[in-house]
Amino acid sequence: MPSYRGRERESALNARGVPVHPSSPRTTPGPLQRATAAHEAWLRTSAEGELCLYLSECFGSATPLAEQLGGLQIIAAVVNSAADDDDISGPSVLITNLANCLRVPLSSTEPSGTDQHCRLARAPHTTASHQQPSHTPSHRPQTLSRLPLVLAAATLAFGRLARVGAAAEPVVAELRRALGRLSAGSKLDSATLVVREVALAAPSLLYVHVAAIFGSIWPAFRDARAAVRQSAAEALDAVLQIVAERPSAARGGWYAAARGEALTALRSGSAEAVHGGLLAAAALLSGGTPYDGKAPLRAASGACVERERAEGRGECR
Repeated sequence: MPSYRGRERESALNARGVPVHPSSPRTTPGPLQRATAAHEAWLRTSAEGELCLYLSECFGSATPLAEQLGGLQIIAAVVNSAADDDDISGPSVLITNLANCLRVPLSSTEPSGTDQHCRLARAPHTTASHQQPSHTPSHRPQTLSRLPLVLAAATLAFGRLARVGAAAEPVVAELRRALGRLSAGSKLDSATLVVREVALAAPSLLYVHVAAIFGSIWPAFRDARAAVRQSAAEALDAVLQIVAERPSAARGGWYAAARGEALTALRSGSAEAVHGGLLAAAALLSGGTPYDGKAPLRAASGACVERERAEGRGECR
């Protein structure tokens, strides 16, 4: 029998000419329904556990390259599916486990002479994002074609993961590990790629670490590998765009520090450092950077190019 409030609602709807169908009484799930729901939850949890166990074993040193790449493709596909799941509103066990599986390939590195180079194209991200970047860096990612296959594929998967709202905590943890590698001067290729992906996918998560990035990214601009210098420039450009969109009292100091590092590199005698300095100067001179001290950078960059041309060398390009 309907309650007093229910009868009031039915009377009001009838007065407005809205047909009212008697609602069926609520029934508590029976033993069979509870058992079915528990079994479905167990199957889902078991499948996720088996998947994460398989992925955790995919990235050992003895694992064939094809199997490692397959594992990374699985991670990217599952992340895409999770991004479309409206039920994921906070950190989930699956997302955290997938982020943990990416730790090994993201920290991998190979010498520049390796013949295992990536032929993957960066596809546009179609998944929903909790933070869509509003800027378009002048240095679009161009380094994937020159990176080891596993590291390049892991970068693509991590970029998709960083766009999932539920992944904020593991993404920040990976960013902190990357900053630690930058400070230590080790595995600079993977560290700069992580910084770049977080800057492009989740600017708000990265902004609180801007000071640490400006204090530790410069050794990557002097690395012997051109791909590392290029990825460092792409990361710096993305970070500068974020800084440009958020007025801050510290912004002038960050720009001054970056200009000083670029000028020092441009005036050095090392071809690698000069190339890195030109890349850093290009990021600072980009149109999206509201910076007043661009004249010295233009002068130093022009002088470097003229000097290299006069000497008949091609390092400054």
